[in-house]
Amino acid sequence: MKNIDIHQINVFGLGAIKFSNALVHDIVNNKSIKIKNFYFNKYNFNSGYGEAAAESAICSYRFGGLSRVFEILCWRFYREQNADILILGDLPLNTRAKQYVLCQQSLIFKSFSLFSINYLKFGLFRILFKLFIKRNDVVLVQNAQMKQYIHQYFGHEITVEILDLRSPSFGWPKFFRNGRLGSRLHENVIRLIYPAAFVPHKNHHLLSTIKRELMVDVSVTVDKNFIEAHGSVSCIGQVSRETIYEFYEKADALLFLSSNESLGMPILEAIKCNLPIVCPHAEYTKELPSENCFFFDLDRPDTLVKALVALRRRLLSGWWPNWNFDRQFYNPSHFPIDAIVLGSSNKNTCKNYSSKENL
Repeated sequence: MKNIDIHQINVFGLGAIKFSNALVHDIVNNKSIKIKNFYFNKYNFNSGYGEAAAESAICSYRFGGLSRVFEILCWRFYREQNADILILGDLPLNTRAKQYVLCQQSLIFKSFSLFSINYLKFGLFRILFKLFIKRNDVVLVQNAQMKQYIHQYFGHEITVEILDLRSPSFGWPKFFRNGRLGSRLHENVIRLIYPAAFVPHKNHHLLSTIKRELMVDVSVTVDKNFIEAHGSVSCIGQVSRETIYEFYEKADALLFLSSNESLGMPILEAIKCNLPIVCPHAEYTKELPSENCFFFDLDRPDTLVKALVALRRRLLSGWWPNWNFDRQFYNPSHFPIDAIVLGSSNKNTCKNYSSKENL
């Protein structure tokens, strides 16, 4: 049996917590892996997962980012263990143990203005990453774009593996849409859902370009105090994933305005549901086929309006997309998490895993 530690302290975002919890669920249920130590923060603590560890610790950062940097620099002096460690928070630790680092934060690789706080913040992240990643460590990513970023910034000698996204633990929607569900009263109104936290790179300000005359209703998962809602935009606040899936069941399309993503969980969920997608031209969307998507330019808000007009015209004509989740996003050479943690480096062996098996 393989003994590992799990470090989930630096995971805060809703999408990141959902994704990392799915990985942890698979590991907890894997009889070949034993969790020795489990490190949480108070926002993502899960008592069910904690019971699977011999020792569970709930940590909080008293001094924000400074505490995080201190933890990275001094881990080997106050938390060092013999077991390998799975880090679900983007940055490696100063440790002698072998690390499996899940890198979800695409902003680490974005260029910021020289005088912005993000320039210093993510510049420091890159320094810490380069300083503490070792030759035998493994970086885990969610797609080929993130793998390219890692190699571009830190060199091709770093081992980077792409996770298999087909595990049922990710909680993908279990329904497949085949058309609109418009009511007789609003058959000409296009309904969209935009599930995203209120952070700058999610570009909620673009919602102001969606006017009533477009006959588009957008539900956004932020509080009405954060954005100026109007006749075409409804603020539903932070909701559960189950509630989001209920919106997917009724919406005519996903609207996604983000400029940077490592995965774009709502996009994959929309594809799994077989929904049209309105999204920007960006690195994380460049592999999406244009026949199912309506693209716009983030620097030109008028192109968002044109994309919505085109979407509405096609939907009213009876069109509906035809996605294939596995064909679009699953590559048989991608590694399931248990194959990595158990130390396998044979990709031919990993191909034998079935999408229906528990990791």
